[in-house]
Amino acid sequence: MPLATHPFDFAPTHGRTLDDLLNIGAPDAPPDFDAFWRACKAAADGIPPRPRLGRLVEERDGCQVREISYGTLGGRCAALLVLPIDDPAHTAS
Repeated sequence: MPLATHPFDFAPTHGRTLDDLLNIGAPDAPPDFDAFWRACKAAADGIPPRPRLGRLVEERDGCQVREISYGTLGGRCAALLVLPIDDPAHTAS
C-alpha cells in the first residue's frame, strides 16, 4: 500500500512500506569519520562569521524572510533568515 499520494512521476518510496523505510539502517562510518569532522569544526571555529544581512525576500505569516551571508570554510555561505515582524527575536534556550 502506498504511503501517500504525490505529484512525482516516480515512486519516491521505491515500493517500500513505512516500516520498510524505518528499518533501513545507516551504513558504517568510514574509519576517519570522527577525525575528519572534528578537524572541520576546529577550522570553522577559527573563522569569524561576519554576518551580513541582505535583501528582504518576502513578508508573510507575521515574519520577514531575509537573505543573510556569513564567513565559513571556503569563503562565504548564503542562507535565509526568518525574523518575526512584531515580536522581538530571541535565541532558543
